[in-house]
Amino acid sequence: MFFGTPRYWIGWVAGGLCAVTVMGFEPSEPVVFPRVPDRSVFEERAAPPPAQGEVDRRAPAEPDFPAPVPGQRGAVPAGFEGPTPDSVADLAAMEAHVMALVRQVTPSVVAVRVGGSTGSGVVISADGWVLTAAHVAASPNRPVRFLFPDGRTVRGRTLGTNHRMDAGLARIEEDGDWPWVPVGEAGSGVLGEWVLGLGHPGGFDPDRSMVVRLGRVIRRTAMALQTDSILSGGDSGGPLFDMHGRVVGIHSRISNSTAENYHVPIDAYLEDWVRLIRGENWGQDDPAIGRRATGGGGSR
Repeated sequence: MFFGTPRYWIGWVAGGLCAVTVMGFEPSEPVVFPRVPDRSVFEERAAPPPAQGEVDRRAPAEPDFPAPVPGQRGAVPAGFEGPTPDSVADLAAMEAHVMALVRQVTPSVVAVRVGGSTGSGVVISADGWVLTAAHVAASPNRPVRFLFPDGRTVRGRTLGTNHRMDAGLARIEEDGDWPWVPVGEAGSGVLGEWVLGLGHPGGFDPDRSMVVRLGRVIRRTAMALQTDSILSGGDSGGPLFDMHGRVVGIHSRISNSTAENYHVPIDAYLEDWVRLIRGENWGQDDPAIGRRATGGGGSR
């Protein structure tokens, strides 16, 4: 059974909602989702003391570049809280919530062009900090082109890359008040939680609306979130949102199964923020998590 218009639908499959793709939807009244408090979106975050023999990397973040403050949680429809929606009314409320949420977060999701390859990213501050995947950024200090959904193209540069976690950071270098979204707190993306994946599979296409997939977290480890929100080449570096409109993960890897989609937990960015903004490059790919979400045509 499907609900919605031909341009947007939610399906009832095997006791739950299946993934959705939103193509060119036009929701009526937007819902304003919780963002960060009125104070600065950033704060200094203390790191744990180093283990014996490790280098002490607890130097505080520079005042202008402190770590992101997690956004607040808000109310969500009851259908997102239980194991499965209980009624058609639950499905209708969930559909309306997802449509409004997509409208809220879409302006912050960018295509990321580094060299001859294209991935995705998400802006998390008004002055242009961009989370992406390490394999999209490749290495620090590389020139980047960011393409916004409204067609704007701006210049930037890659910063730090943690290749073991596949966490990468970049920044827009042009002046502007950029559309942005908040991040979730450490530990976000719990087992069974509904999540929304956005990105630019196949690369940026000005004639196509943002591609959106709804799913759930089906496994969580210290290294990755696993969801059934299906990824494709070009999605790498794009955001995984919770139902509060906060970034809880960044698209990283895929496997042979549509249920094996892996995302970098937001923890990786919060815990290593100082190293990322300083442009450090460390770690090696972990093949145990799956293969990179790369595809043909230079899409990552």
